[in-house]
Amino acid sequence: MRKKTAGFTLIELLVVLVLGSIMLTLGASGFGDTRSSLAVREARYVFSAMAARTRAHAIETGSTAILVADVRGDSVMIFKNGQLIENVRFSEEMEIDIQGEAPITRLCMNARGFADTGCNSFNSTVALGFTNGTRTETIQILPLGQILW
Repeated sequence: MRKKTAGFTLIELLVVLVLGSIMLTLGASGFGDTRSSLAVREARYVFSAMAARTRAHAIETGSTAILVADVRGDSVMIFKNGQLIENVRFSEEMEIDIQGEAPITRLCMNARGFADTGCNSFNSTVALGFTNGTRTETIQILPLGQILW
């Protein structure tokens, strides 16, 4: 008479481990694409919010506030009276690469909440891209300070 043993054979355990690793690999690659897509969307929202804060600072204080997008440094800053008010480092905080036509894009907002075209670094519509991996989202900044998606 044979003695019954409880448990799994080595082959059954190996099959389960191989199937589990294949499923994990497929899930991780899909998660990476989703993460990239969410990161570039968040970067667009953050940039739009910073443009709105620049406008709000200018209106509240009655003087010009400046939004600076630094493509080389992958950061966006708000300046008021020559002082740095806010700085978001997109590359470090969100792993986002900012792409643009010029190395520096400057948007100046006056006390009435409109862009000061004499202070801006551009005279026509400017496009900025936010890239993470293979995902890229673009926004456009119009000469009067409007942000288009």
